[in-house]
This record gives sequence, C-alpha cells and structure tokens, in this order.
Amino acid sequence: MRGKNADVLVRSPQQRERITALLASLRACAQSRDLKSGQRIHKQAVENGDDADAFVGSALVGMYSKCGSMELARAAFDGMKHRDVVSWTSLISGYAENGQGEAALHVFGEMMVAPARCEPDRPTFLAALKACSNLATKEEQGQLKVHGKFVRMKCLNECMSLHSQAAKLGLDRSDVFVGSNLVDLYAKCGSLEDSRRVFDRMKAHSVVAWTSLVLGYCENGRPEIALDLFSYMGGLEPDAPTFVAALNACTSLASNEQGRAVDGKVVKPKALETGRALHARAARNGCELHRVVAGALVDLYAKCGSLEDAIDVFERTPNRSVVSLTALMLGLVENGQPEVALKIFSRTLSQKSFVLDTRAFVAALKACGSMAAKEEGRRIDGKLVKVEALERGSILHSQAANRSWDSDLFLASTLVDMYAKCRSLTCAQRVFDGMVRHDVVSWTALLLGYAENGGEELALELFTSMKAKRYTPDARTFVAVLTACSGLAEKEAGTQTQDGSILKVEALRKGLELESEAEELGCFDGGDVFLASTLIALYAKCGSLENARRVFDKIRRHDVVSWTALMLGYVDKDDPDSAFSIFTRMKDEGFEPDCRSYVAALKACITLAAKEDGKGGKMEALKRGNDLHSQAAQRGLDLDKFVASKIVEMYSRCGSMGDARKFFDAIPSPSYEVRTELTLGYFENNEDELGVEMFQRLMRTQSYHCAHDSRLFLAALKSCGRSASLETLRRVHSEILRAGATDDDDDAVSNSMIDVYGKCSSARDAQLVFDSAGKPGSIGWTSLISGYSRVGDIARVLELFRGMQDEGVRPDDVALTCVLSAFSHAGLVGRGRKLLAEMEARYGIKPAMEHYVCVVDLLGRANQLEEALAMVEGLPGEASALVWRTLLGACHKWKDARVGRVAFEALVKIDRDDAAAYVLMTNMLRWQEETKTRVP
Repeated sequence: MRGKNADVLVRSPQQRERITALLASLRACAQSRDLKSGQRIHKQAVENGDDADAFVGSALVGMYSKCGSMELARAAFDGMKHRDVVSWTSLISGYAENGQGEAALHVFGEMMVAPARCEPDRPTFLAALKACSNLATKEEQGQLKVHGKFVRMKCLNECMSLHSQAAKLGLDRSDVFVGSNLVDLYAKCGSLEDSRRVFDRMKAHSVVAWTSLVLGYCENGRPEIALDLFSYMGGLEPDAPTFVAALNACTSLASNEQGRAVDGKVVKPKALETGRALHARAARNGCELHRVVAGALVDLYAKCGSLEDAIDVFERTPNRSVVSLTALMLGLVENGQPEVALKIFSRTLSQKSFVLDTRAFVAALKACGSMAAKEEGRRIDGKLVKVEALERGSILHSQAANRSWDSDLFLASTLVDMYAKCRSLTCAQRVFDGMVRHDVVSWTALLLGYAENGGEELALELFTSMKAKRYTPDARTFVAVLTACSGLAEKEAGTQTQDGSILKVEALRKGLELESEAEELGCFDGGDVFLASTLIALYAKCGSLENARRVFDKIRRHDVVSWTALMLGYVDKDDPDSAFSIFTRMKDEGFEPDCRSYVAALKACITLAAKEDGKGGKMEALKRGNDLHSQAAQRGLDLDKFVASKIVEMYSRCGSMGDARKFFDAIPSPSYEVRTELTLGYFENNEDELGVEMFQRLMRTQSYHCAHDSRLFLAALKSCGRSASLETLRRVHSEILRAGATDDDDDAVSNSMIDVYGKCSSARDAQLVFDSAGKPGSIGWTSLISGYSRVGDIARVLELFRGMQDEGVRPDDVALTCVLSAFSHAGLVGRGRKLLAEMEARYGIKPAMEHYVCVVDLLGRANQLEEALAMVEGLPGEASALVWRTLLGACHKWKDARVGRVAFEALVKIDRDDAAAYVLMTNMLRWQEETKTRVP
C-alpha cells in the first residue's frame, strides 16, 4: 500500500479526526496558493505534534510547493522523521512544477541512494520526467548537432537514465502515462528514433501517446510523417490536443510551402487544403471551437494566407483565448493588414471580460512596426519619422507600462524594434537603456534599428559591445550587422579593379570576417536562408560576385530571397543578361517570383535600356519589361507600390512615356514613389511642361511633407534650366522650399538652384539662394560666378572670385573659365596672363582648351593678335576649332588679314563647312583691297 507506515497504524480516533481536518486545510491552502494560512496551519501541527505524521509531512511539502516556496517545502521535507514514496514524489513534483528541473532530478537521485531506499512508482517517474522536460526547454542554447540533427544532450542523458530505471519496473511498456511521457520527452530532446522505439514497445496506446508522437515529429521538422500518424492513430479518435498537434504540423507545411498569388494575395494552397480537411474533422468531433483548437486553426489559416477563414474561426469561438487573438493579429500583420490587427486589438481591449497578456501587446506592437513600413513618413528636425505609427506605438507603450508589463524582456525588445521601425532611435535607445536585463533579441533589435537608419558605424559598435558583454550573437544578429555592412558598402568609394569594376574593399573584408564568425558559431548549420541571402546581397554590393555566388551555391535549400539577392548582384554589376538568366532559372526550378523579384528583374531592364544606344528605341529592354509587367499583373503584384514604381521607371527609361502614363492612370491610388517616377520620366524625356505639372501636383499630395527627394528636385531644376523660364523656376523653387530641402542644407539642390537662376539671367535670385545656403562649397561659388558672368556683371564676378579665395575655397576649372572671361571683357590683360600662368601651380588645375579660348579672346580684344597667334600655335595639344574661330573673330575686328589668314586656314582644315569662317575672311580681304585702292 503506497504511503503505509507505523505512524498511521497507532493513531487514536481523535488523532485521525484532527489529522483528517489538517490534511483538508492544507489541501485548501495549496489550491488557493495561500502561503500565510499554510504557515499558520503548519505551526499548529508542530504544536500538536502532528507534523511527524508522514501524510501530514507530504501534504506540507505539497502545499509549500503549490505556493511557490520550495525553500519551505524542502525544510518541511528535511524535518520529516519518516519519508515514504509519497513525500519524495511531492518534493520532486514541487521542484518540477516550479521550473527547477535540475533540483527535482537531484532529489530523485537522493531518493535512489537514501538509507531507507524507497522504490519510485508511477507518479514519481511522471514527476521526474516532467522535471526532465523543463531541462529540455532550458537547454535551447546548449543543443549539439549529432548525425545532422540537433539534440539536447544533457536532457537526453537524464531521460535515458530515467527510462532505464522505469524499464526495470516495466513501466515504460505497461503504463500508458509513463510511456507517453517518455515518447514526448525523447522527441523534445531531438531523438525521434528513441521516441518511436518507446512508442512501438508500449503494450497499449492511448490518445495521449499518439498525440505525443505526432507532436514530436512536428516539432522535429517532420510534419508530413506527423500528419500520416494522425490519420492512422490505430482507430482511436483524436482529442483537442491531438488536433492541435496535427494543425501545428500543417502550419509547418505552410511555412515551407512556396506561396501563390490568388486575387492579389499570397496563399499556400496545399497546406490550406489539408488544414480545411483537419478543420472539418475537428468540427465532426466537436473540437472545432475548443479554445486551443480554435487558436491553432486561426494560426494555420493566417499562415496559409486565408485571413477570411482565420477571422471567421476567431469570431465564432465563444470563449476566445489570448492565444487565438495573438495568432490572428500576427497573421494580419504578416499578410499586410496591420490596421485591421490594431482594430481587433482595440476592440478586445475594451472588453473587460477578456484578459490580455504581454503576447497580445507584442502582436500589437508588431502591427505598429508593420504600419511604419507602409507609412510615407514626415520630416521632423531633418529626420524622416513615421509619425502615425509612432503615435500608435507610444500609446501601446503607455498602456503596457500602466500594467507594469514594459519590463517584460520580450515586450521590451519588441518596443525597441517598433521604435526603430518608426525611425525614432532616441526612443528605441531609451527603452533599451531602461531594460533591467537584455538578451540577444533586444540587442539585435537595436542593432538592426541603427543599421537600417543610417547609423551603420553605431551598429557595428553595438555588435562589439554585445560580444564584450558575453552575449552570443545568433543568425538574426548577423543579419542585422551584415545589413550595416551593406550600408557602409553603399557609402564606400571603392577601388577600381583591372576589369573596370568597383570593389568595396573595406566592406568586403568586414563581411568575410563576419561570415567566418557566423560559421564558427554554427549559424549556418540550420540552413538559415535569410542569413545566407543577406550575405549574398552584401557581397554583391561590395562588387564581389564570386563570393556572392559561392554563398549561393553552398546553400542546401534556396528560396525566393536568395535568388533575388543574386539577381540584384548581377544588376549592380551592370550585367542584366545574367540577372535575367537567374530569374528564368528561379522560375524553372519552381520558385514563384515575389514583389522583390520583379523589382530586381525590372531593374535589370532599366540597366539594359541604359546600355542600348536608343537610336532605334530601347526595343529589347522594352520587350522584356512588357513581359515582366504582364507576368506581375497576372499574379496581382503590379499594383505593389515598389513594383509599380519600377514599371513606370522601366517605361520611362525605355522612352515609352505613353505606356508609363497609361499604366499610371490604371492604378487606383498611385503611391508617392509611383508619382515620383512618372514625374522623373517626363523630365528625363524632355517633356518639361508635363514634368513641371506633375511635380506641382506631387508636391501638393498628402505626402509632400516627406518629399525630400534630391533626385526629383534636381531633375525639376534641370528642366527649368533647359527652358530658361524664370517664372517656372520660381514655382519649382517654392515647392522645394515647402518640402524643406534647403532647410536640410542639401548642397546639390542649393547649388543647382543657384546655377539655374543664373541660366535664367536672375543673378539676384541666385545670390539670395547662395546667401541662405550657409557655407557653400566650390560648386556653389562657381554657380554664382557663372550666373553673374552670364549677365555681364564683370565687377561682381571679380569680387566673388576674391571672396571665394578669402574663404579658403579652391576654385574649380569652371570658375576659372568665368574669371578669365571676365578679365577679357574688362580688358585686364595682365591679370589674365598671370592667372593662366599660375593655374596649375596655385590651384592644381592644368589649363584646358576653354581656358586658352578665354585668354585668346582677352588678347584679341586688346589687339595683341601676334601674341594670341603665338599662344595658339604653342598649345601643348592640337588647337580646337573654337580657339581658331575666336582668333579669327578678333582679326576680323581689327582687320588683320595676315593673322586672320593663318587662323582661317587652320579652321577650315578642322571644319571645311564653317560658313562663318568664310564670311569673316572674305570681309577682311575686301577691307584689305579697299585699303590698297585708297592709297595714293
């Protein structure tokens, strides 16, 4: 008889009655987790001498365990005079239930070697197996790879030891609960062979045993076998946990299945069909709306891309769990509907009967991060901030803080990630700094935030600090730091190689170093395609396609991301044909292109268009682009804002603005990016009137506040320069000011504006822009000097030249050309000669043909034609037609036919059809004849 001892046999009727009441009171305290009352009852038992009773001692151990005080439970156990299997089991179970698996197994070991050895029974083994299961959960970071599979060795050794002892008693085969727990535990340790061996040796199987086996195969990456086992089950009817295991297996299938576009949504059709069959069976068994089954169904449908089914199950579940709410919200976020997720969260938040937890807030914060990715953003204090998403996220942060949940590690890490995605790195850093403790997830979230928002150097510093504080980076950490390296590669000037390509040496070196480090930590052992794809993208940006291809070829399992990364590498390498080849091969191997794939392929078309001479039209690029447009449209992907903007850009670069406009007009609500590409297309194809019209409309959309797009501003200004329309330029300038470009000291835009005002003959406006630009560089000074030179304000040109040198700004060749021209018009021959002579020594600029033209003009205006001719004939290279034409013009002015004849003969050798040369020479000869006739 379990628990029988001498104390029980000598009880008096009064003792039995008192102890019965005492045991009932201790059970009540355990159920209500009332530690104080339990301690009071314990004190009374000591005073009455009842604590020596084995049943009372076991009950005290159990009560303290349930109340979460294992110190008091151990003290009560140690105070027992007589311990039986019940008391030992109570202590082991207490440690196991309180998450102290190692302590529980230590007590089990004590039990086996105790002087008065107790034989463990079924409940003892169940408690020990539960303790071992706790170890498996905690051993996540300590797993080892054995025969190509991940195994939790410490837990597995403990499990084998328990199994051996249970087998001596025959419990592993005869007791369905012990057997089922061993099946489950071996699977958790990663040893499916042992799990299946125990299952096959069991004399009888229960639904619990089948569920453990199905779940084991699912959790060890064998969902197909899990579903086969579920469909068999030896004639037993599955219960709710079994359906959950099968639905989880189906969800795993969905994660591995390549999605297909159906009505503009990405759906996993095979997994969806299997899931619906499981759903129908669960409905027949009456399990459909069970809380855990409903949660698994919602998660499955969301992962399969069928949000209608997910919402239907959620809405019909009478007693919804926070698990199903979280699964639905995450599904909506993953399928691009974060706004709907937040609406459901807000509605649930207002229901007082529904108890939320940190997981629901994590899902809501992820929805805010997803909103930020879609939001255009607004420029605040020179930074682009996702204001709407930031406001929603800040409210959620406040709500979580009111519940004291912001200290939860996972929630705090998600807050860091959310703030980073909203581009509020100050808030992200503040949350990170306020965390009581960190983990790899929180470090990675902050690191990625800096990497994606221009703080690449800070990201690398964080990575170094993280390792210095003994946090081991995982695959996602390396993705973040490699992203930072990609940002640095874009900023690095690079070194030209022998084949003419550019290699980003520093970024490449860092990438190779990080790859080696990730290899050493086993980050590639699980076949992490996302990490490999990020590495491919980095090497491609560095100009090292050999390394990119090496990484691609060693991946055991490719996905669309890795194919696309390689495509972009060839595009960046100016090799569109190889990019098209990769795109075709990807499809041939059964991979459906996604939005990013089409963007990469369209970029290849744009590169091809730039290579075609365009005389007969960009026909090959246009043909390929049309095909890609058609394919994307068939899958409903052409209206994605990034794909759509690349389609418009492709048509524009191919010179087909009619196709670009036709597609633009068919888009229900064109994004800012699409509008920008159409506007740029008009400018680049010299359709300036339409370009300016689109530019003004674009600036007046709701997105104008984020329109700090230098490329767009420069194109608009270039258009104004072509038309030389001061009125149009002022309208464009006004829109640029509204967008805040000059507020951010955008030198390129300011310099272009100065230059274009000069081309429009408004030196005054050019001066105003110059004065507001802070400290303009060489280009700004040159643009202003050119502007005054065009309007003939020679004094101002010379004044600016002096001011430029006083500010320590070195003039460039254009500025020197303008100054030499000014000297020419002012007749300052000496200063012109001096400037030409000292150009190379003083300014580091070797005189070019345009400088000699200015000096020839200067000498010609001063009637120093012989000196001008000597200069032209002594030029280091062959004189240009413009130099000879300038000299010929001066000879015409001063009627010097001798020097003029030399200039004329040199000029017609270069350009026999130069009509002006013949007219000038004819006039000089006529004057010469007239002069002779007038001589007496």
